[in-house]
Amino acid sequence: MAVGYLLLTIAAVREKDAFPWDGLVLGGIGITTLVVLRQALAQTEITEAAETDALTGLANRARLHDELARSLRRAARGGQSLAVLLLDLNGFKQVNDTLGHQAGDDLLIAVAHAMRRTVRHDDLVGRLGGDEFAVIVRSVSDEAGALAVAQRLDEAIAGPFVIGNRPVSASASIGVAVSEPGSLDLDELLHRADLAMYARKRDGRAADEGCPTCGCNKPAHSTY
Repeated sequence: MAVGYLLLTIAAVREKDAFPWDGLVLGGIGITTLVVLRQALAQTEITEAAETDALTGLANRARLHDELARSLRRAARGGQSLAVLLLDLNGFKQVNDTLGHQAGDDLLIAVAHAMRRTVRHDDLVGRLGGDEFAVIVRSVSDEAGALAVAQRLDEAIAGPFVIGNRPVSASASIGVAVSEPGSLDLDELLHRADLAMYARKRDGRAADEGCPTCGCNKPAHSTY
């Protein structure tokens, strides 16, 4: 394209007549600019679609993995820590079984929006698949800070949400893992968060015997 515009410019100079050569050059540049901008926009849309969960609009598993790797490198350079929170909704299968899969999808969307409203702008919320979510807390001083985020998410997820013209409450088992300053071990961090989440999930399965957190006779509350 640059060679073509150069030839047009040379022709315009040799002709010593601004019309129509200058118009051809400017018109060609304008058309090319529009084409390049459209291609850039299309590429952005393709990339965004490849990194976004289609149901909830959150980051998908691939983007979460990439962002966590970048965030760990950034935190390591500054000698800082970050936290990963893994969340698994409690009793989600019963929602699907009793209210239907559309209600289950609507609940996932409502939970996703509640989570996104709860965290800070620079934190990242994503869906790993099914009823599992993840949050990258990019700046956290210690585990207490990460647990405070988990507490806020716990309260936000509780709802209730209006699903199919009826109120539906939700709860989640939340596993928290905080990176060591300077650590780049992504898999180890995710593994620790995963173990913590499933430990809380096992505790919550005592629902029929009462809440393991406070001892009440209601189903298990979210744990973190």
